[in-house]
Amino acid sequence: MKFKSLNINKAALITSISLFSLLSSSIISAQVFNIQKRNTEFSIDGNKGAIEGQQTYLWATNNDNINQQWEEINRGNGFYTYQKADTSMCLDGGNGGTRNQEIILWPCGSNNQNQHWRKVSTSDNSFRLEKRNSAGFSIDGNHGGDFRQAIYLWDSNNSNINQQWIFRDVEAQPEPTASVSNCTGTFDLPQCMERTANNGGGTIVLAAKTYRLSESLELRDNVNIVGQGKSTIIRFSDDVANTINEPMLLGLGVNDIELKDFTIRCSIDQNRNSDDLRNDHQGIFMDGPGDPSKGERTDNNNVRMERIEAYYCSNGMHLKGLTGFIGIDLDLHHNGNTERDLFHNIYLRRVADVHMSQTENDNGGYYASNRGHGLRLSHIDNAYFGNLAVYDNADHGVHMTDGVFNMRFYNLRNNNNCADFAGACGEFRCYGGSENCDINEDASKEDNP
Repeated sequence: MKFKSLNINKAALITSISLFSLLSSSIISAQVFNIQKRNTEFSIDGNKGAIEGQQTYLWATNNDNINQQWEEINRGNGFYTYQKADTSMCLDGGNGGTRNQEIILWPCGSNNQNQHWRKVSTSDNSFRLEKRNSAGFSIDGNHGGDFRQAIYLWDSNNSNINQQWIFRDVEAQPEPTASVSNCTGTFDLPQCMERTANNGGGTIVLAAKTYRLSESLELRDNVNIVGQGKSTIIRFSDDVANTINEPMLLGLGVNDIELKDFTIRCSIDQNRNSDDLRNDHQGIFMDGPGDPSKGERTDNNNVRMERIEAYYCSNGMHLKGLTGFIGIDLDLHHNGNTERDLFHNIYLRRVADVHMSQTENDNGGYYASNRGHGLRLSHIDNAYFGNLAVYDNADHGVHMTDGVFNMRFYNLRNNNNCADFAGACGEFRCYGGSENCDINEDASKEDNP
């Protein structure tokens, strides 16, 4: 009897263990992912709250944004459901499958195959999400990346970059802090600037590739841009490049920024007989009130640039109303416009506390302007120019006027200018009399700040 009782208990125990095992296999410890569209800084976002039928879209990647946190639930056989964190809603592809069919939020159901997605490995650790009951269709993020860009179904294709998604473990890979923000897409530089500025500033890291703009990129306080050298290129997109009349980078009242290691390629026709008169098509243009040479405060302050190349612009750089400018190894060439004596490789006006230098003889220079000067300077106070190469410009090498004070030049390599000038020209000229030309042409070398 005891033996029979033991058998009954043993059987019950086995049954209990089997049932527990079955239940355990269906209870998955869900991992939480941010699902980022490859080659962009945008991720799948479910918008605020949990509204049935709510369209999902792309939004700037942020691991801390709960609307971009998706719990991955294993449905077996390589299929997963993605449940929006802290809600009962899942990514749902709707009934069947057609092109442009919306991806929406819908109440999660373990047997709802509209919410089952096969993770198909594509390339570079990215995945395509294929709908279970419509195998020919996958989640597609459309071209590029933009705010509120809808996601939908499209013909499954491993090579379609719009269907390649990077799964970022929210806990294991926290969102980069404001100090570093990678910007890998071709057209997403404005979004990177906006996001970094909204996070309180930081550094945008550019890849070794070409970034294309459709309008000026507005510089923002405390936001740095760092590229990988001359292989990082910023230019206007082909559809506007030959007609747009705006600066590439624009600063209107900007403080505490650093720009380094990239190339700006404008599109002014630099033929000496060109009729291309886009005077505002400049590489970097900064403007604001204040003349520090008269003791006035400026709106732009503390700007550092290193190893920036700019060419084919009306002005390579035109900086006005700025206190605290450092320019190291700048490479500005083939800039100018057909309106001679107005557009140059660099024009500093109403600027104070300047340090510009080349660390080696071949590291940059101010040269080959077909229509303008190497350096144009006016209303300048407290400026050092060290080891600069200024040569082969159509007009002046160094042109100064309207008051320059406490100017110091060390080892200025200034030659072969005035190649095609109009009116007066000189390798090194200051106009306005001795009271407006406070210059030391043989100053001592000063260390880079």
